[in-house]
Amino acid sequence: MMKSHWLGALLAALAVCCGSAHAQLQITEIMYNPTGSGDSSYSGEWEWFEVRNSGATDINLIVEDGLPAEEDGAWLDGIGDVDPGAGSSPNVTADTSAGANAVRETVIPAGSVAVFYNSWAGSGNLSTHNPQLFRDAWNISSSVPVIAVDFHPFLSNSGNDSIGVWQSREAYLQDLDTSADEGTVASFDHALAGVEYGTANPWPSNTEGYSISWTGNGSYTDGANWRLSSLEQTGVTTSSAVGIPGSVALNGEEGGSPGAVPSAASGAVPTGLLITEIMYNAVVEDDWEWVEIYNNTGSTIDFSATPHWFDDDDNGTDAFEEANLTSGVIGNQEAAVLYNADDITLEQIQAAWDPGNTGINFIGVSPFVNTTSGLLGNSGDVISIWDDEALYLADRAADVATNAIASVAYESDGDWPSDSGTSSIFLTDLSLDPNLGTSWSEATSFEDGDPNLTFSVVLYDDVFHAGGDVGSPGFFEAEEPTVLEGDFNGDGTVDLGDYTVWRDNLGSSNDLSGNGDETGASAGLVDAADYELWKSNFGATAPVESLSGSANVPEPASVVGLMFGLAALLGGRAVRRS
Repeated sequence: MMKSHWLGALLAALAVCCGSAHAQLQITEIMYNPTGSGDSSYSGEWEWFEVRNSGATDINLIVEDGLPAEEDGAWLDGIGDVDPGAGSSPNVTADTSAGANAVRETVIPAGSVAVFYNSWAGSGNLSTHNPQLFRDAWNISSSVPVIAVDFHPFLSNSGNDSIGVWQSREAYLQDLDTSADEGTVASFDHALAGVEYGTANPWPSNTEGYSISWTGNGSYTDGANWRLSSLEQTGVTTSSAVGIPGSVALNGEEGGSPGAVPSAASGAVPTGLLITEIMYNAVVEDDWEWVEIYNNTGSTIDFSATPHWFDDDDNGTDAFEEANLTSGVIGNQEAAVLYNADDITLEQIQAAWDPGNTGINFIGVSPFVNTTSGLLGNSGDVISIWDDEALYLADRAADVATNAIASVAYESDGDWPSDSGTSSIFLTDLSLDPNLGTSWSEATSFEDGDPNLTFSVVLYDDVFHAGGDVGSPGFFEAEEPTVLEGDFNGDGTVDLGDYTVWRDNLGSSNDLSGNGDETGASAGLVDAADYELWKSNFGATAPVESLSGSANVPEPASVVGLMFGLAALLGGRAVRRS
């Protein structure tokens, strides 16, 4: 009986071994349902999937196969899809004529991961979704290849779908069903990697904005071995917003010196909070208005500890319900720049006005000012700051700024600098009265005594991706495999075969095949505790890896022949010995 059981176990193990070979390339993560997929025309272009080269050699997707250069590359497609189709060019190429996508990455190093992303963002402008945008959005290391895909096949958010990678046209054509008009993919038999995923059990549930990732255990083609990505996962990142550059760009046309205040050449600097520079008529886009303030109170101002109100008189007696200046700190005798946080991010205002990273103290205000448009007046306005709610409400009710701790009533004519629409106005001397137009000048050509900064930033007409997706492209770490307690013969099932292994080795401290205790008093000994472990887990099974991709495995007929040959050989020996 022992020999019979051993033979059966060997044959079963051989069958498992022959059917569990890995392909060199594995699909490890899929983002098929990015945020905004229901209402954004660019959501599909934000789909991606990650692969891992588990082999010892690099994989170059560009193979010199004698085809014209425009046909040399790799194909991405799914089962049943007609695009790219049999007559198309590859959608992964080394094309260097694509602007920002020049010198594309096509090599997946041994033991490394890579991310395939859609390099087509619509409107015939390939550069609007270039590798750097993708890296920046997901904080992907420069050491991880990001592989541009022209016309990446859109991945379904419901039901079942699939994605595969073929290294050559020849391999791709072998997996097509050419009976269809354009040819559709029928299998992944000749693909480097391929997976048919689902959006329901056994695959992780479909959740917008979350990728799904392979645990690294079992076959990546089995949905039971995948999980929904989460923020708790090691290495998980969330994508940041990415915009499509619009037709409007401000390129050094606007003068100003935010954060650089003049000296007090004419006398003592007044005590308190001073308004020292105003960008009230920003060129092209009013969202980029800002106001510079200077702290000469004698102590640090912490707006989070003491909320302030920043307002103008454009909206009569209407008042904010809550303070709008509630974060940021200004040290004594230091400056800060209040910007419109309703429409501009901190990163954008820094990129526009502090490209050299000099440390300008930008503080967001939201709402920016209390007007219908949320903008400063271009022909004149009264800008004021309060640090007391009751005094603020009283002043708004009377349409005055009597109790404000800082206030400037500027104009665009008379004694005030002319409104050119291309520069800020600044207080030329800290000791001067800020409510006199003669105390101010237009910020052009270093007139304020400090190097003029110029506004230069790309504006966005459309949002390519709003950000906030959860995934970890470029990062793969397999989960620790689950130990199947009581599986003494390692066949993936706790059954009578494991009892036989335990019984035959009971009491042994040399052959520990029936030992399941790795710690404790009975570690290193096959004893009753191991029996209890087997009994309590009887019937349990573990997922067994199955054939995936294009792994080199024996043909079914060869495997059967080999198994029967071994059976005959072992059987013959058993007869001769009995």
